[in-house]
Amino acid sequence: MLNTLKGRDFLINIFFCGNDKAFDGILISTLSLVKHTKKAIALYILTADFKDEKNKPISEFHESYINKILTTVNKNSFAKLLDISDIFVPEMRKNPNFESFYTPYCMLRLYADKIPELPDKIIYLDTDIVLRDDISLLFNIDVSNYELGAVEDYLGKWFKHRGYINSGVLLLNLSMIRETGLFEKTRKKCAEKKMWFPDQDALNKVLSKKLMLDKKFNSQHKGYPDTVIRHFCKTIRLLPFYHTENIKPWQIDQVHKTLKTTEFDDILNDYLKRIERIKSNV
Repeated sequence: MLNTLKGRDFLINIFFCGNDKAFDGILISTLSLVKHTKKAIALYILTADFKDEKNKPISEFHESYINKILTTVNKNSFAKLLDISDIFVPEMRKNPNFESFYTPYCMLRLYADKIPELPDKIIYLDTDIVLRDDISLLFNIDVSNYELGAVEDYLGKWFKHRGYINSGVLLLNLSMIRETGLFEKTRKKCAEKKMWFPDQDALNKVLSKKLMLDKKFNSQHKGYPDTVIRHFCKTIRLLPFYHTENIKPWQIDQVHKTLKTTEFDDILNDYLKRIERIKSNV
């Protein structure tokens, strides 16, 4: 599938996954995306409906809201909601990793190969990332000879093995993934037994054709001067005592007080104003 649409200029393809609780993260990530690039973005949002109060899908309102942010910056950008309940829900309900520390929606990304609307080259992003630079710096990397490009997992290199990737930022060659069956193999691995990091562990077990990317494209433990994507994922701190830390961008007080990070305040202040307006109109 080509990376252009009729009447549109070159597109940077990106997708997020989640339920309605992921909207805050998607909103912050989108605001950071358009701050650092004015290029056209095709942003896909994968969701599913389990028909229960705990797992509500992302709504068409959310899609429309994100679309408006994108088109305000570039009229050729768009957001598209893709509900894949029909293929995702039946498999997940019998999956041993349905109930885990992580939401089952994290495994939506493993169904990207089964969605014909998704283009051959696309970036997957977790919803707890914030851009510090132009996303095209990542998208323009050539992965034509690889299934995907990814950054080494900060904790995995200590507790797993070197080369163990973090699945929160993936530059995907879906064309090759569909040929090799990478995601199909990963889904089968996830269905075998309960895992601590379900999709990430399974993906690392079956992945063979990977391009290791610089940590600036998925800076997990902390930010660096050349960081392009700051990933607010769970990490470990040694001081003042050994402890885990899992602070998200929308937890603004903790971002300030614990992480001592203020560089994203313009984005986070914009986010807060928008959320207040959304709540007042409900």
